[in-house]
Amino acid sequence: MVACVPGAILTRVVDAHHFEAQMSIGLGPLMMRYAGQGTLVTASRGTRRILLSVQGTDTMQRSHAHARLVATVGGCPGGAVIWARLNVRLAGSAARFSHGFVGLVTRRLMEETADRMRSRFEGQPAGIQPEHCSNRRRR
Repeated sequence: MVACVPGAILTRVVDAHHFEAQMSIGLGPLMMRYAGQGTLVTASRGTRRILLSVQGTDTMQRSHAHARLVATVGGCPGGAVIWARLNVRLAGSAARFSHGFVGLVTRRLMEETADRMRSRFEGQPAGIQPEHCSNRRRR
């Protein structure tokens, strides 16, 4: 899924539930470059629901971000639909300068991620493997 998030790069897979990533986000004149860790907190095939927690530190502005994504996959004629809720908290300089922009940027990020997921998976057979849509950094 990281491959579908604008500005995000998967830098390391630690194990089946932990990873490291980088992400660049622009808020008006403010550019933030976060590096951090993510955890797949829960994943249930039965309920088709995941909870993902990601936190990182901006390497330039000394701010911190924490995001929690809850996503559920549901069936629909001819495919699937994903319902997602993203909660983002900022601390430090990003929080001071981004007042009023966070909701707008989060909404746009989710829309662009959904568009990228749709374009990557439309027409793909069921059971596609994650490596088929990876932005994973090559070493």
